[in-house]
Amino acid sequence: DPPITATPTATATPTPVPPPAPIVATDAYLGDGADNRNISTGFEPAAVLILPAGNTTSVRARLSTMTGDATKRLIDSSVAPFPDYIQALSPDGFQVGQNDRVNFSGLPYDWAAFGNVPGSVAAGSYTGNGTDRNIVGLGFTPAFWILAKETGSVLACWDERSATFANGEFFLSDHCLGAIADGFALSSNPYVNQADEPYHYVAWAAQPGSVAVGSYTGDGADDRNIVGLGFEPHLVTIVGETYYEAHFHTRARRLASRDALSASGDTNADAVQALLTDGFQVGADVAVNDAGV
Repeated sequence: DPPITATPTATATPTPVPPPAPIVATDAYLGDGADNRNISTGFEPAAVLILPAGNTTSVRARLSTMTGDATKRLIDSSVAPFPDYIQALSPDGFQVGQNDRVNFSGLPYDWAAFGNVPGSVAAGSYTGNGTDRNIVGLGFTPAFWILAKETGSVLACWDERSATFANGEFFLSDHCLGAIADGFALSSNPYVNQADEPYHYVAWAAQPGSVAVGSYTGDGADDRNIVGLGFEPHLVTIVGETYYEAHFHTRARRLASRDALSASGDTNADAVQALLTDGFQVGADVAVNDAGV
């Protein structure tokens, strides 16, 4: 009998699985003044913040549920979204227009992009109904969330507290009523739930090694380290429990040796001074370290 020749079995080629989107990524770009400019983040963002360098303008924000060419400002935000800023979000990042606030030739811009990560980050929208209600479906209990009224203000919310970024208001009563197991509770206040008005949100779960929400009492001392986060942050946001504006500091800004940026667009070298392997360092500025606040 002739020898038997084995027929090789074809091996299936595995389908590449893309890595999950990070909870947050930060970087910077240099403005070139060109319209329809695409900035790559490596994933499709749930939300993007752009922080210009210098005393130029306020932080720009776009959430994934916003439609058309629309961006919110975190100051004077009680108006409709603006065009020609963050024009669109894409599977690989975001697109900016040629407006000087996001793409002035030669000016550096820092950005922070948040991935839509199940169990960690969720973005969504709702239409106000003017009654106390729960917004659910996040898949986790949020530690922190941002609400953007399409024709109004942008609020930061955590626990049973809320604050506007723009004018330093803190502990706005009867707005955000707190986190719940699968979302957050809202009142009937028009800041967060005006009847027939559209709202957008992005929310984060507390994640060991990734996301932390906490507080400290100011002591007025310079070069003060706030530690215990358990990781080196990409982005830090601080809101003082008084009439001070929110301050931001990104890893890109740290690496570029630039100062912290307030929501109004002012640089402040004595606010968030540095990011650390286990936290961040604040200066003596009252916006971030007023004694007793």
